Amino acid sequence: MNEFDDDLPEEVPDFDSGKDEDDESPVKRELLTIRLFKEAVKKTKGNAGDRILEKFADYVLPNLIQQLAGSTAKGGKFFEVTIEIINAKRVAAGKKPVDRRNAGDQSILAHLLNGLFPSYRIFKRLQAEEIGTNPVKRSCEDLQTSVFIVSYLLHDYEKFPDYPDWLEQNFINHNWEEDPPKKEYAPNLGREYIVKKILDFGLYHLLGDKWKELIDDIIEISSNAGVKNDSDFGLTTRGLKPLDDERLDSRIRQVLIDLIRLSDLFASVVKHPRDVESGGLQTLLTRLSNHQLKLTYHSLSENRGILTNIFNNALIAAHPEEFYTPLLYLPDGVVYLATVDAPPITTDKISEQVIAKIKHLCSEKLKERQTGFNRDGKGFKFADYYWLFFDVVELMEVSINAASRLLPDSKTASAGKRGESLQSYQTQGELAAHLNLQFANEVRIDRLAEFGDTLCRGIWGSWCEKVNDWQKQQPKNERRTIPDLDLTQKLAEYLELSAEIPAIRQIQSLKKTGGVPLDWYYL
Repeated sequence: MNEFDDDLPEEVPDFDSGKDEDDESPVKRELLTIRLFKEAVKKTKGNAGDRILEKFADYVLPNLIQQLAGSTAKGGKFFEVTIEIINAKRVAAGKKPVDRRNAGDQSILAHLLNGLFPSYRIFKRLQAEEIGTNPVKRSCEDLQTSVFIVSYLLHDYEKFPDYPDWLEQNFINHNWEEDPPKKEYAPNLGREYIVKKILDFGLYHLLGDKWKELIDDIIEISSNAGVKNDSDFGLTTRGLKPLDDERLDSRIRQVLIDLIRLSDLFASVVKHPRDVESGGLQTLLTRLSNHQLKLTYHSLSENRGILTNIFNNALIAAHPEEFYTPLLYLPDGVVYLATVDAPPITTDKISEQVIAKIKHLCSEKLKERQTGFNRDGKGFKFADYYWLFFDVVELMEVSINAASRLLPDSKTASAGKRGESLQSYQTQGELAAHLNLQFANEVRIDRLAEFGDTLCRGIWGSWCEKVNDWQKQQPKNERRTIPDLDLTQKLAEYLELSAEIPAIRQIQSLKKTGGVPLDWYYL
């Protein structure tokens, strides 16, 4: 992978179906956001060919986005109503109100996806050939994998926006803003609501034709994946009948519960890289991996926009891929999934790598845009900062594109005027009478002349000046003499125009030319 890659799809999907926006055909246009998201999920490194993820992207993800977008992960109208009610009660009890700034929330969609994707990557790693035996490898094939995904997506179903309405349709009425809905409010252990959401979200595409046989297992797993108040271990005593066969038994369900707890902790606990050290993540991973994997991270003390991204890329590159897998990309660092025998990372050369990356990024943009190149009556000029990112030859290559951009075919040519200027010198006897100084007024002549002058005077001449200035700061015995080279004449020889060198010398000796590169217009 190129160090500047971003894991987005390499191919741009074709979003133009060729139909009008108002087409009434049964195949509706997808939102651009959904199509991009689907492509990103499928083509992220490590996901290609994963049939379960492909089904998730095609049949489930669009429904999640459309049905859960904008819904809070805390459920209900948390910021609009609930927090005000909470604060009123706290004030009445003599307690300080909750500061809204400390009552952080995220959308339920973000909560679900932020937990699913890193834990699924861990799940796939645990099934890899190079990883030894572990509970996931022993217990999980395609069916169990799908049950894990479905159970996690439904583990907070009491926070779904349509849950209060469903409860009211089943004659359960409360002041939901003051008393947020809970799983135990659902009649019949919530079986009917789970069926509804499996249909609404298209989750049956993952579970297969006999998905209804898995309802009680999904309820058991999703209801016990939390800790403390988010667990309900009395479901079976109240009539729940999970499976007990080769598909799912208590041992397999416990593995899936651990996976969902891992997912939930990623979504709820990890806001900064160091958070992976707390919240039970390491304990769960140790158990699931049979002591083969661990979580580690790098963190930055400050977030400085694009510089942060460059630092992160440099640090990611310092982690050898055979031991470290980037798992979570956060504003202030990256969390890695690592083998327990992963070597420690040294950061001695990170600063040099970051500088090299910055120079590379800047040079690529300057090659693309030639920012700082301009043209006046004396030829091309370029900003001095180009010397920070290019050597002499590289800068000459950039000048090719600059010449084409600054002097396009549509530009009014100056070649005719330059010829007339030389002819006036010829009339005054300062140039030989036999020289042909009548030029066609074509912008191609301007382009070649300005480019050639940039090579010889703008780049080579400036480089010689910089080297001479630098040498003045060195001890005399370490100074070197730069070759006395007239690059224009050398290029004339290269172009098989050696016979014109005397004329070039005459033109170069002219005075009061205003700095116009008349020698190159002649060439």
